[in-house]
Amino acid sequence: DIRLSLVGSEMCIRDSTHIVPNLGASTPLVAIRAADIRRMQHIVRQDRSPTTVRNVHTIAARAFDAAVREEEIQRNPVRLVEQPRPARPQLDVPTTAEVKHLLTELKTRPDGLKWMTYILTGARRGEVVGLEIDRVGTHLDISWQLQTLRRGESGKPIAPPDFEYRHLYGGFFLTRPKSRAGWRAVPLISPLREMMEHHLATMEPNEWGLVFTRKGRPIDPNMETCLLYTSPSPRD
Repeated sequence: DIRLSLVGSEMCIRDSTHIVPNLGASTPLVAIRAADIRRMQHIVRQDRSPTTVRNVHTIAARAFDAAVREEEIQRNPVRLVEQPRPARPQLDVPTTAEVKHLLTELKTRPDGLKWMTYILTGARRGEVVGLEIDRVGTHLDISWQLQTLRRGESGKPIAPPDFEYRHLYGGFFLTRPKSRAGWRAVPLISPLREMMEHHLATMEPNEWGLVFTRKGRPIDPNMETCLLYTSPSPRD
C-alpha cells in the first residue's frame, strides 16, 4: 500500500520530494500534461537510479489519482505515461564453497543465528527480526513482520482501517500481510534447528517474546541492510 510505504520507508518519502520541484511548485494541477511527467522522469533519471525513477512515477500516479477523486482535475496525466522499467538486478551469487564457509563462520558469531536464518529461510528482514518465540517449532511461522511506522495523534499507525498490526515498542509494530497468501511457514532445517534450540534455551527473555533483540530492544529492520553491507565478507 503506497500510504504505508510513504509512512514506513524513508526512500519513498525522499523520492516524493522529486515531484513538486520538477513539476513546478506554482504550476496548477490542471496545467500539468503527460509531457511534463516525461520531463520530470528525464530530470530524475539524470542522477538517480531506475528504481528511484519508478518510485517517483508510482507516488505521482497515486497523488494525481487523489486529485481526480477530489474533482480537482478530470484525468490523471501520470497514467498517460508508461511506467519506467525497473532496473535489472546484477546478482553476485556466492559459490557453494563460499556458502559453506559463511555458515561455518556464522556459528562463531554472537549474531550468527540471525544471519543464518536469513540465508536458510529466504525470509525478509522484518520477518526475521520480528520472529516471536511462540512461532518457532518444527517450522518458523513468518506470517508477521516487524516494521517502523509513523503514528498519528492517537498513537496508532497511519494506516488503512483493515491494516492488521500489533504495537511492540515506540514506533515498532508487528504487521501482517493483507491476504492469507502472504502468510508463510518455512521448515526449520539443520544446522539452523540446532542453533535455534540452543539460542532459545539460553537467551535472555524480553517482554515482547522476540527471538532476536539488540541490547534487549526490538531490532530496527531498516538498520539490518546497513549491517549486511558492513559485516565482514566470507571472501575477505
